[in-house]
Amino acid sequence: MTKSGPVGNSNLGNRPLRRWVLLVLSLLAAGLVLLPLAVYVFGQQVVGPYEGSGGIIGFTGSIYAGLLRAEASAWLLVASPALLATCWIGLRRATRRKPQARHEAARAAPDATES
Repeated sequence: MTKSGPVGNSNLGNRPLRRWVLLVLSLLAAGLVLLPLAVYVFGQQVVGPYEGSGGIIGFTGSIYAGLLRAEASAWLLVASPALLATCWIGLRRATRRKPQARHEAARAAPDATES
């Protein structure tokens, strides 16, 4: 017996949600791995040498320790790529016109050939 409908068929109805979850998870992974490295390298160039012990390993370790201690700054740093993408997607969806609204706006606009 095969199942049908949204529960039985995993290809229906949840592709945007699945894409969004994959995007957020990949951006969280980038925030965990790439962002601390980028902050360290950028900080070396702009601020100067890292004064903590262990260099880049110590810096990354201090961020991970901050995550374990539930420090807001560490969580904000790691989650910032996912938060920015979520805000961007939300703003785009909120400001996007629906196709029906575009069609009605085109009908309501005066035609250039009519005078």
